[in-house]
Amino acid sequence: MSLDVSPDGRHLAFDLLGHIYEMPIDGGEATALTTGRSWNMFPRYSPDGMRLAFSSDRGGSEDMWILHRGTDSLENISDMPLPVVQGTWSADGRALYGSVTGEDGGTTAYRFNLFGTRQEIASGTTFQPMTHFAEHTGRKVLFFEHLDQQLHGSGARIKTYDLETGEIEPYRERPGGAFNPTLSPDGRYLAYGHRDDQETVVVLHDLETRSERILVRGLDRDHQEYGPYYYGVAPNMAWHPDGDRLYLAFGGAITAVDVASGASRDVPFRAPVDRRLDATVRFPYDFPDDEARAATYRWAHRTSAGILFESLRRHLVEDRHRPGQSHRFAGARNQPGPRRRSRNPLLRHVDRCNPWPDPSAAVAWRPRHRGDRHPEPVRLPRALSRRGACVRTGDRCVGERDAPGE
Repeated sequence: MSLDVSPDGRHLAFDLLGHIYEMPIDGGEATALTTGRSWNMFPRYSPDGMRLAFSSDRGGSEDMWILHRGTDSLENISDMPLPVVQGTWSADGRALYGSVTGEDGGTTAYRFNLFGTRQEIASGTTFQPMTHFAEHTGRKVLFFEHLDQQLHGSGARIKTYDLETGEIEPYRERPGGAFNPTLSPDGRYLAYGHRDDQETVVVLHDLETRSERILVRGLDRDHQEYGPYYYGVAPNMAWHPDGDRLYLAFGGAITAVDVASGASRDVPFRAPVDRRLDATVRFPYDFPDDEARAATYRWAHRTSAGILFESLRRHLVEDRHRPGQSHRFAGARNQPGPRRRSRNPLLRHVDRCNPWPDPSAAVAWRPRHRGDRHPEPVRLPRALSRRGACVRTGDRCVGERDAPGE
């Protein structure tokens, strides 16, 4: 859930299952502000509190919309054929910053004037989204998140856009990433997300002294491994106007954190979730029964029975007595592989074999728990792959396969 606090500190808006809700700052019954089939996300109060910006696909493609709280009327601000998400208000309330996803997978950041014009702020290459904009009027810069580095080196970085010169510079980069920059009301502090080893945390950064401390631990895992994830690597969080509390959502709950002590408390709420589910649209398709020539043949090996190769996710043998004729490899059988030793999601699918021709050297390297660099060798099960490379080991064929249930 992404959330925001109203400028008067009396209300809290959040998204839940594709709709925007609003409730008192201390919790209670939430009121739905959007309805229908559209998917709505990332609510942001305007500086005067009279309007609520959010991302929605109600027009057929994701755009930045404004809900006028006095009349409940809706207005499409970005109105582009490309998806536009993560709107953030300018300090004067006259524009919205947003992220546009191009057809080539690249991202462009724009400042959308409420009167119909837009200005390009920055552009990124494929799979490098820019989101979570925060304007600092005192420093005359725009902070934003840019996922343009691999996690092991830096991950997401917080950058600044100079509002006067247009220059872009990295502001905070560190192994484990720095993302979701959120400015305090007085402009003194910057709260941001960070991956501390295997744990996602919120760091409180002093913009004057550059000192830092971890404010909150145990957040939901961020999305830094997912380059094409254009909504930002973590949900939006928000400061209370008094500057003494930070509101964020994780673990299925909304939490208020005292900035001075780090103490946290849940904000209880009830939301009337009502979403319409439609039947899946399906079209009949006739699969041909005729023979066809495959486009790719891989990992061929000469055997006494003929040429063993892979195509269309099947291992086949070409009959050496009848060139051009092939059949399914007989005698293939699946056996359960070695039990996985790690529950680390980074290592769940690390299960590979080295196609060495020496049967005694055919082993699978399976990482130990927490990514030990010295894996334990485990002999491959005598199973035939339906997916990957195969290799002869004497009179047998060994290859990769799907684990049961995957």
